[in-house]
Amino acid sequence: MNKILYALIFMMVLGSASILSAQDDGGDLSRFRFGAQLSPVAAWMTSDKSQIKGGGLVVGMKLGALGEYNFAKNYSLTFGIGFGFNQGGKLQFPQGGNLLPKSELAEIPEDFRRNLPSDTKITYKLTYIEFPFSLKMRTREYGYVRYFVEAPIITLGGLTAAKANIDAANIDVNKQKIKDDMKRLNAQWGLGAGMEYNFSQDNALGIGLYYNQGFFDLTKNYGDLSDKTVDHNVTLRLAVFF
Repeated sequence: MNKILYALIFMMVLGSASILSAQDDGGDLSRFRFGAQLSPVAAWMTSDKSQIKGGGLVVGMKLGALGEYNFAKNYSLTFGIGFGFNQGGKLQFPQGGNLLPKSELAEIPEDFRRNLPSDTKITYKLTYIEFPFSLKMRTREYGYVRYFVEAPIITLGGLTAAKANIDAANIDVNKQKIKDDMKRLNAQWGLGAGMEYNFSQDNALGIGLYYNQGFFDLTKNYGDLSDKTVDHNVTLRLAVFF
């Protein structure tokens, strides 16, 4: 965790130093570029305990604003703010148990609430406010097209909502509030690549494929079972810059 924080601090200090340098040189606003994204996401979760199995994907969406500071001809520091909707994934619990001990689960009979049956499957639907930072490297322009790679990407996320669908023997309930069983802070590392089409001097369309993986444990303990559950996602980023 400390290494993650040091990396984030380093990137933020580097970005601040570059921006201050630009301001000292006269505040060249052409070095900055801003945009917006609307990007579909396929997300899943994994655990480090064999008692917890991956259960499949959920499909979500990322929506937000993007910014870039061009500190060299083909290099940029990127930053942003946005929301990740319907993140998370599906997990299966072959042994069942007290899987959501801090949540009310009001629609589940009290006899089952703290001792869910074997082979219970939980679909986690999580919403985060996200703050991504990255280094972006571009090729020269070929016609109207430039190709790029972003790496590393560090994304900080704050949990704003958490719901679950629970599927087990004699139990099938949706939209249960489970925020009390989820940790509030997440961080991911990632990388991506894609292309930009410049349709005017100052405007471009971007498309890229990104992979992100979590650093932090997303869930609090499942009763007596302690594990580390992390999230993964693949994002098709669709962006416009202006």
